[in-house]
Amino acid sequence: MEIKIPIYSVSGECLVQGNSKAIAQGKVGVFSWRAVKAKDKLVLEIADDPAIEASDLPLVGFGCGGWLFESEQITTDGITDAWLTAFLSDGFKRFQAEQLPYMPAVSCPCSDL
Repeated sequence: MEIKIPIYSVSGECLVQGNSKAIAQGKVGVFSWRAVKAKDKLVLEIADDPAIEASDLPLVGFGCGGWLFESEQITTDGITDAWLTAFLSDGFKRFQAEQLPYMPAVSCPCSDL
């Protein structure tokens, strides 16, 4: 399924295949994004570095800085096209409104903590 949300300059594709954790990925403006399953939630991450490709995610908070958005519990019906579109629209609306938490990249080795 192709994903387009023109009001937020979002384009991408649905990746639901077998047991893959990746659900969808694409671009929002110049930034790459990816939605992945995490237990019973869906997490949208948007990288702050335009050079990072969506296929390189998840990296936010570790390899690069960026923004995170988590769903409430995934419904018992699973992830339908309508549910995914609503989740992404809500996440990108908050991103455009600067309401998503920013996660900086970890810049020191664990041994320095």
